[in-house]
Amino acid sequence: DLSGDYGKIIYFTPRIQGLQLGASYLLEKAKLGTPVHVTTDFARGKSGARKAAEAGVNYIGKIGGLSVGAAATFYSDVRPQLGQRDPSGLDLGLELALKGWTVGGNFLAGKNLSHAALYSNDTHTSVWSAGVTYGNGPWLLGGSFAQGTDDPIGVQNGVDYQSYILGVNYRLRPGVTLSLGWQHDKANPDSIGFVAPAGGAALPAGQSAAGDSVFVETGLKF
Repeated sequence: DLSGDYGKIIYFTPRIQGLQLGASYLLEKAKLGTPVHVTTDFARGKSGARKAAEAGVNYIGKIGGLSVGAAATFYSDVRPQLGQRDPSGLDLGLELALKGWTVGGNFLAGKNLSHAALYSNDTHTSVWSAGVTYGNGPWLLGGSFAQGTDDPIGVQNGVDYQSYILGVNYRLRPGVTLSLGWQHDKANPDSIGFVAPAGGAALPAGQSAAGDSVFVETGLKF
C-alpha cells in the first residue's frame, strides 16, 4: 500500500462462508515524502484531516467447479499542507478460475492520486485492467492489459496510459519458479498538452511517450 514500511495495526476477521473483512491503521506519527505525507497527530488534528487508514472485504469460494475470488478496498491518507488535499482510493477486483484457466479484472478510482498511486494534488485517476493465464503442469502462460487516465483539474482529458504484459512462468521445483516476460507502456497526452505535477516530466500537446522492457524474475516460496 501507499504507507510503505511504517508501523501499523492490521486486523483480519475469521473467514465465514468465504467472506473476510480487514482494516488497518497507521501508527507512526510522522512520515515525509512521496507518495503520501502522514504528519504528526497535532498537525493532523489541527488541519481537520483524516487519519491514514484502509478497509476492505474479500471473498474466496467455489460455484460448482468454478473458483471465485473478489475483493474491494478503500484507502485514505493525510496531506495537510496548505492547498493540498487528502488522497483516497477505491480498488475493486474479480478473479475466476476453471480447468487451468484464470481470468481477472481490476478497477481503481482515486482522488489526488495518479495512475501509478503517486500523490498528485487535484487529480482524479481511474485505472482498469484485465488478464488471463493458463497453467499446464509446471508451465504458466499469461498476458494482461491496463488502461489508466489521469485528469488534473483544469486540464481537458488529461493523459491516458496503456500497459501490455506477456509472460511465461516455469516451476523448477516446489516453491521455486523462473519467469520471463515482455512489457510495453505508452502515454498519450490530450490535444492541449499536459502539465505534470511538481517533480514530474511534462508531455507536449500531441506527443506520446512509449517504452519496452524484457524482464526475468525468480520466485522462492517456503
